[in-house]
Amino acid sequence: MSTSQPIPQPQPTPSETRMVTPIEVLYPDAGDLHLRIAEGACRLNIAPGTSDAWIRGSQRDPSGLRPLHVSQEGGTVRLSEQPTTSGVWDWLRAGHGFADVPAIDLALGTAKPFRLTVEIGASENRLDLGGVPLSRLTVRHGAGKTAIDFSSPNPQPMTLMEIGAGAGSTELRNLANAHAAEILVEGGMASYTLDFGGILQQDTHTRITAALSSVEITVPATTAARISTESPLGHVELGDGFTAKEGAFWTPAAVEGRTPTLTISANVTLGSLSLRVS
Repeated sequence: MSTSQPIPQPQPTPSETRMVTPIEVLYPDAGDLHLRIAEGACRLNIAPGTSDAWIRGSQRDPSGLRPLHVSQEGGTVRLSEQPTTSGVWDWLRAGHGFADVPAIDLALGTAKPFRLTVEIGASENRLDLGGVPLSRLTVRHGAGKTAIDFSSPNPQPMTLMEIGAGAGSTELRNLANAHAAEILVEGGMASYTLDFGGILQQDTHTRITAALSSVEITVPATTAARISTESPLGHVELGDGFTAKEGAFWTPAAVEGRTPTLTISANVTLGSLSLRVS
């Protein structure tokens, strides 16, 4: 009678082990928590966590030349790239491309509210912030693609969300779930997709300023929204479902006088603006 044998699993080589930097930060004993991420070209993935840790994850650096440094001062934790000068030149001379950039995977805790600041270079980023209690969010990225999704409501009122982008694309999904009082989006020579799906929990004002860009805004018919536009030398495409009133475009819920209210001001210069009701 034969018995099954476990299939041997490949073990990481010492060099592969050195490429991976584990990350684990517990909640500090401080009232104002702030996570700052500063990185060059990379792939950043963030998701809500399920453990008691505030920050848990890893960085994988295929080149071995761009180590991640974790520092903490009071309630502020900073994750930043700390390459040596020789390491940067070695990385460039070796002809490394985007396929070799570090990948950072993080799970963020949901037990305490905190501020999140992300400042990165040319990157490919996916941030699912659903259920993460953010009191303020700032994301600035260079060329590449960034997708931010509030897949479930933020349990913490957010005072301000700031999104700044260079060339590339930025997708913001379920923005009503962000629970933000104010949202600022600005940049140039890029494409922006803003979806205000989710549950609007408070009055929210959004200001969009872009140049040489395409901007697409989608708002559910059940959300009370008023959108004012200014597009010098640009093009505005208006979908069905809006009512022109008092110098703005109103959704059916806004016409009915429902609250809370989403107010959007969009200024797109030398670009295109598309408005949709879903």
